[in-house]
Amino acid sequence: MVKMLPSASLALCLLISGITITPGVSDKVTWVVTMTHHSICAVTGSSVEMPCSFTHHHNNQLIVNKVYWVINAKQGALPPDLKTVQEYVGRVQYKTDIAKTCTLTLSDVRLTDTADYYARIETSTTGEQWLSTKVNLTVKDLFVNTSGPAIEGKNVKLSCKSHCNLIQSSIILWKKNGMNLFDTQTNSHDLELQNIKIEDEGPYYCTVKETNHSSPPLKLNVMYLPKNTSVSVSPAGEIFEGFSVTLTCSSDAKPPVETYTWFRTTSTSAVTSEKMYSLSNISSKHSGLYYCMVKNQYGVGNSTAVRLDVQYAPKNISASVSPSGEIVEGSSVTLTCRSDANPDQSYTWYKKEKSESEMSKISTKQVYSINRVSAEHTGYYYCQSRNKHGHSNYTVTHLDVLYSPKRTSASHNHTGDLEEGSSVTLTCSSDAKPPVENYTWYRQTGDKTAKVGSAETITFTLTSSTAGLYHCEAKNRIASRNSPALKVSLAGSGWQSLVLTAGGAVTSLIVLIVIIAVLMSRRKKNTTNSSSDFSSTARNSQGAADNDYVNVNPATSEPTQNVDLGNQDDVQYASVQFKRSGVQQVPLNSTAQNPKPHTQQQQQQQQQQQDDVEYAAVNFSRHTAATHAGADSDVYSQVSKPRKKKAQGQRTTHQ
Repeated sequence: MVKMLPSASLALCLLISGITITPGVSDKVTWVVTMTHHSICAVTGSSVEMPCSFTHHHNNQLIVNKVYWVINAKQGALPPDLKTVQEYVGRVQYKTDIAKTCTLTLSDVRLTDTADYYARIETSTTGEQWLSTKVNLTVKDLFVNTSGPAIEGKNVKLSCKSHCNLIQSSIILWKKNGMNLFDTQTNSHDLELQNIKIEDEGPYYCTVKETNHSSPPLKLNVMYLPKNTSVSVSPAGEIFEGFSVTLTCSSDAKPPVETYTWFRTTSTSAVTSEKMYSLSNISSKHSGLYYCMVKNQYGVGNSTAVRLDVQYAPKNISASVSPSGEIVEGSSVTLTCRSDANPDQSYTWYKKEKSESEMSKISTKQVYSINRVSAEHTGYYYCQSRNKHGHSNYTVTHLDVLYSPKRTSASHNHTGDLEEGSSVTLTCSSDAKPPVENYTWYRQTGDKTAKVGSAETITFTLTSSTAGLYHCEAKNRIASRNSPALKVSLAGSGWQSLVLTAGGAVTSLIVLIVIIAVLMSRRKKNTTNSSSDFSSTARNSQGAADNDYVNVNPATSEPTQNVDLGNQDDVQYASVQFKRSGVQQVPLNSTAQNPKPHTQQQQQQQQQQQDDVEYAAVNFSRHTAATHAGADSDVYSQVSKPRKKKAQGQRTTHQ
């Protein structure tokens, strides 16, 4: 904004020294010369008037025939008339009334016009010439002055001045780049620029309107604090770990930036004070936001933060298990894989069993969860992360699942019958993690159960008082589990693995039913076959694989096999199958089909073969190890005797 201010008493000036009356003396005549100004200061381009008048007191009839002015006159040497001097041609004017006036008017004064000026009066009378005293003329240029530096956003005042005092009525014209700043000019000699902008920069002139002569130009430089501060990164594009990177700070400021300071947004401490910040062998620790601060004498400026994104393959991989501490079978487990990578990475979980040489992939998620963990989940778990720059090494985590005792069983170290006084050793076995801490042995005799030992193996002397049903309890810090019962008896009873719910009476009843069934079957064979056939068949049957057999325990064919009553139903089955000699034998529940009979006799033989199967079933109610003796049990037996031939009739017996 440009504003004209009222000026002081300044304009085109003359320094007035007062009226000077100079007597001029010759041999015969006395001259009186009046000089209005002794010293004059003029602005370049202005017009200067040097008022001068004269009289002759003794001879008013003296004729003046020439009045002119000279410069820098010296005694004995009279300079030429100014009108004839080349530099003054066209600019010198004298008053026409030479009889009494000697005034000089010098127009468009120049700096070179600075000199001492003298008036010369010549008459027609010989010897009547006069040279006045000097008038000193000083010519000075206009110039533009400022009230201070021009700072963007501030105000500044321009003043048109000269070393000569300007008269008040002078009108000053202001120009910029040769163009007037105002359509209508006033006598304001100051120009105020408000809220300065960069566009206000340029050359400024002032001119006295009457002279149309301008001052030398003043180049107005608008100063401003740093702006448009920015950061550039070289090389551009993706930055990989191990590269070298240079950050450059740029800013527009006047005067130029004096200091540069680099900062990282995570710290208030400067990292460097150079225009360029160079990083060699860059790593992930250099990733972050950087900005620069610049300063000149008028203020500071900050750049926007630039992110330095250092990319690298996954590293520092780790895995964690939650919850921490012991993992008990049946609980939930979460495995989490973590690694440091840029850009983001994918994860893969693998599992390796102790017995396996290769790993199997089990998940492609960062978090691998198992809702109900079991012993089968025990093993080594490996995690690997990968991004476009590479992959990490494997990190291994061992998952150790704890569980209560399993497959608890009791065993002995003897086979066959034991005599009274024999040494008996019983061993308790169990699978547990952590291992079994305590073993406890119990003996049941009749309705009483007593604790007899607290070790994995116990040894005792067999007597009638130490015989009975033995079972062991295996216990770790998770839980405990009982083994099936093991019967220890004197000679004649042997070793048998019994279900805890079966009493001695029930066992005897089962054996009795089986014996009856076998006898009836053999009796049937004796009545239906000849003596020779029966003998042949008997001899063949003794060494054959299809001998008559009794299956009392459905869980195993071994008489010493232990049965875990806690995990099985208390129903036991015994089946007896009788085989006919000389015909194809079909086991019970077999799907094999007999050939179709073609004659009535064949049909009767087939019917007889089907009738030769006997069944026996024993059903026991569920009991615990402590209460099986004396418990109720139901025994069912059904024996169907083979049909006799029509000549012999039929007979059915129920036992």
